[in-house]
Amino acid sequence: MGGCATRHLISGSLLSSRMPDRIDAYADLIVRVGANLQPGQTLFVNALPEHVELARVLARSAYRAGAAFVDVRYVDPHVRRAQIELAPEDTLTDSPDWLIERATALEGNAVASIAGEAEPELLADLDQERVGKTRMVGVIERALKIQNERAVNWTIAAYPNEGWAEQVFGEPDVERLWDAIAATVRLGDPDAVEQQLSESLTQRLTGLSLTSTPGLTVTVRSRKPS
Repeated sequence: MGGCATRHLISGSLLSSRMPDRIDAYADLIVRVGANLQPGQTLFVNALPEHVELARVLARSAYRAGAAFVDVRYVDPHVRRAQIELAPEDTLTDSPDWLIERATALEGNAVASIAGEAEPELLADLDQERVGKTRMVGVIERALKIQNERAVNWTIAAYPNEGWAEQVFGEPDVERLWDAIAATVRLGDPDAVEQQLSESLTQRLTGLSLTSTPGLTVTVRSRKPS
């Protein structure tokens, strides 16, 4: 995959009583379009405990797409709060060796990070200087290096929840948020994944300059929705 890595920022919907296949369609969109997972790759998933339902469906979608392995890491915001509040100052930027190794393993693979905090104000009452300082610098630097080298496909996918809905609408109307985001990524369209794969390929080829070579033909076909 080398320099052909991709990154997409996508948001989507979860399961609702009106659209029981929605979470599966969203997971396929994340895996096949957002992360552009290829057969034989590992899919790394970064999530919060509240994201467990989506993380599990992502795993099923990834294995259907040919993933060799799915590695899911959950980070508990309340554990992070405890670190910010109580850990020694000189340890706030430390990175465990095993997490640096995990970041190194991203190379040649794909990663999906799930966004959407259920408690957006959880850290609001803490020392904001310590909040900003508490981050695993070694892990971040290793991951950013691999991303900047275009050696990993990565995506960020949103998980609707009450806390996020409250921020957007002023009320915890999760169903309304699901509907709005589902419409944005065309989850009601049964050909959404194929369409967006085609559009993604077309965007990558737009402006591509090829040196004229006798006998070389490049054809791009886009299947239009029926």
